[in-house]
Amino acid sequence: MGSRPWMALLKYGGFPYRESFRCGATVITPRYLLTAAHCLNVLQPYSVRLGEHNIMTQKDCAAYGKEVFCQPRYQDVEVHSFVIHPDFNPITGHNDIALIRLVRKIDTSRFTPICLPIYDQVQQKIRNSTEQWVTGWGLFGKELSDVLREAQVKRLPHNCRSSLIDSQLCVTALGNDSCRGDSGGPLAYPYFYKDSQRIVQTGIVSKGPTPCGKSKSAIYTDVTKFVPWITQNIRA
Repeated sequence: MGSRPWMALLKYGGFPYRESFRCGATVITPRYLLTAAHCLNVLQPYSVRLGEHNIMTQKDCAAYGKEVFCQPRYQDVEVHSFVIHPDFNPITGHNDIALIRLVRKIDTSRFTPICLPIYDQVQQKIRNSTEQWVTGWGLFGKELSDVLREAQVKRLPHNCRSSLIDSQLCVTALGNDSCRGDSGGPLAYPYFYKDSQRIVQTGIVSKGPTPCGKSKSAIYTDVTKFVPWITQNIRA
């Protein structure tokens, strides 16, 4: 609870309460979030939920021994606009990346942005590492998870699928896997920078097997390939 402060939920209209949260996203600046283009291509969210843990409770609390700790109530912030990558292909899933701009800046001391792999040495470290993590509120068993969950997955060689293009990642999906409702959420890697651990976003949940967890691999958008596009499309 509270350990992934960059995690966000996209809220859509016209669905029952729990079903209205259909995609994930990550805070990357006080005004912008990163998500998958397919989360915005057909339906558009009207707000973003920040600081959430259990979707079905108004206040999230956890007991440690005899003490109970509660985090501040979540915040819903309206969406101002969004930018879908101009080369996004909904059929192939190529360039499955988008930016969401909020109507106002958020408090990044509470909703801490995830780190992006801007520097070459960080990107190289990521490519050399297989162990990574995927996070979201997606399908867990037969139901959408009410609480934020995280699974360890492994990055696979790029030749694991013949259809993969340079800006996509291949990740294990047998057993531990992302699922419906996790789309747009992050694939992440813990990186040590100036003696502190930073969580760096390496990918975006894009396409996976049906049923989840029953195939050798799933496809993620490779964030390292889109850093220039992200920085070019962010405004103050």
